Amino acid sequence: MCFSSEISESDRRRRVLVSLWHMSQLEGSSNCEFLGCMSFGVRHLLTKKRDISGWYHLLTQSAGTRKHLQVNTGLAQSGMCYTS
Repeated sequence: MCFSSEISESDRRRRVLVSLWHMSQLEGSSNCEFLGCMSFGVRHLLTKKRDISGWYHLLTQSAGTRKHLQVNTGLAQSGMCYTS
């Protein structure tokens, strides 16, 4: 995923929230189910030495609005998931 946006000095103290929802495809149904989220500090995103790639856990809404949690690389190497 890639996006860009203008940021002001006050935005550096904010967070970018990524949330995942499942929308029902059933006819006559418009149900949406929250699957999880994570957030990254704008200051963290602007640090060029930090690479934000790989797999991240989907967190509850209350936790995900405050932090992100990368999947343990040991689990990834055991074949449970793949990181690039």
